[in-house]
Amino acid sequence: MPAKPLILLRDQTGGFNTNCTVTPIGESVVSAVHQCPSVVRLSVLVSALSLVLLTGCLWDMNRGASQRQPPKVVFSTPAAWRRDRQKSLVPIAEGHQEPCTLCTNIARTPQTISINKTEHTVPAQGRVAMCDTSAFVTE
Repeated sequence: MPAKPLILLRDQTGGFNTNCTVTPIGESVVSAVHQCPSVVRLSVLVSALSLVLLTGCLWDMNRGASQRQPPKVVFSTPAAWRRDRQKSLVPIAEGHQEPCTLCTNIARTPQTISINKTEHTVPAQGRVAMCDTSAFVTE
């Protein structure tokens, strides 16, 4: 009878684990996955890890898509605002500049606005910057 082929698997220390051998059946060799429980565990672990990584990437892409939507700005008294015709480069919180539309409160009294359902009070002559990725009250 011919010698059994030996499957060498690296263990955690970097050495080889020689506990798994492949038994010939007829003229073919049964795969190591069926004969070595450690290989089965490894393949299940790799599959589970791949699934977790794929799910995480998809979740991040969906989150990124939702973050790219422009913020919703609602003016309580639209007639109290003047909108600039051209966009201006405005420094934003992340440390870079972004083209934004500026709206100025032309009323003599403070005006309330909501940015993504959060209310803000803008003083007379105060401004609101409406950018592609953010909106905020400016000085």
